[in-house]
Amino acid sequence: SRGLGDVYKRQPKLLLLDEPFSKLDEQLRQGFREFVYSQIKAMNIPAILVTHDQQDCPAGQFYALQKAMFEEKAV
Repeated sequence: SRGLGDVYKRQPKLLLLDEPFSKLDEQLRQGFREFVYSQIKAMNIPAILVTHDQQDCPAGQFYALQKAMFEEKAV
């Protein structure tokens, strides 16, 4: 996709993903989610993922915003 191409070219210091998978059907969502996370890891770019779907959260450490406070959660 053009968006990921821009990430490769610009090599940002931080990547913000705002509901990146919300419009995809479940089958496409799962495959694309794995691809995006593998690319973020390969490029070693810190990322902030905004989502309402806990399944979109990658395995590992993440934080949830609850009542204006960040709380560390385990996946």
